[in-house]
Amino acid sequence: MATNPGVNPIFPMVAFSLAERQAIMRLSRHFYLTRAADPLQIGNSPYRSFLMRPTEAVSTVLSVERKIGVLFSDYETFESRTLRAIDMVCDQFDDVRVDRSLRFLISRDKNIENSIRH
Repeated sequence: MATNPGVNPIFPMVAFSLAERQAIMRLSRHFYLTRAADPLQIGNSPYRSFLMRPTEAVSTVLSVERKIGVLFSDYETFESRTLRAIDMVCDQFDDVRVDRSLRFLISRDKNIENSIRH
């Protein structure tokens, strides 16, 4: 069965900030957003996340068929605990349909590419 882009009607949009909702709507052009994860709290750091399923075209390009976890990080500098949060999102679902080899991080860190490499 083909996956069409969009958002599941029961997806809890109100659980996300306005900026996060804007990112969600952009992703929904190429993925089907299935469900939000429970909010995470690591120390004093809150994280919000969700799962999305790639459309056929995206699935081919990324070589992935399972759901992908997406994590929002509100911090302007990358924190190593963010990597732990990404793992915890996938652990919430205990589902073989979640691809653990590909994850999306949406961060306020303007230098995120360099930060995450180190």
